[in-house]
Amino acid sequence: MVDPRGYMTYQPFLAEAVGGTIEPRHVVAPLNRVLKGARVLTGHVTRVFHETRTARFQPVQGPARTLTYDVLVMAAGSITRALPIPRLAEHAVGFKTVGEAAHLRNHVLAQLAAAASTDDPQVRRRALTFVVVGGGSRASRRWPRCRGWPTRPCATTTGSRPPS
Repeated sequence: MVDPRGYMTYQPFLAEAVGGTIEPRHVVAPLNRVLKGARVLTGHVTRVFHETRTARFQPVQGPARTLTYDVLVMAAGSITRALPIPRLAEHAVGFKTVGEAAHLRNHVLAQLAAAASTDDPQVRRRALTFVVVGGGSRASRRWPRCRGWPTRPCATTTGSRPPS
């Protein structure tokens, strides 16, 4: 099996990782442990030659090489799609990887700390305003699992009462 990361992300659990219910390491599983008996190669297939049942493989490090196959299954995967909304691409954070979940958690914690550190109601309101765009029904089910934690980290990281 060829995969660009070599691990699988349990995307439904990303919200719990953002909210701190579970640790980010519990959201991923190395493919070589999940797919017992399979050889997992980290990299990309750059070309497929059906007539010879071979594929050109580019590992993450090192020179490209040719792989042979009996059966070829190609799965395209998914990417975060930026909708045509002004300034969304510059300011949005995706929600498909552990890195994006960690970035989102850190951003929210920073905003909570900023809100708890100011007496200016406009600054506080701006720091505590979050917008969720897209994602359909899956995002609407995930986001509430992130929302339950903001007052806890605010009180513990700033030593003050949660902002009202």
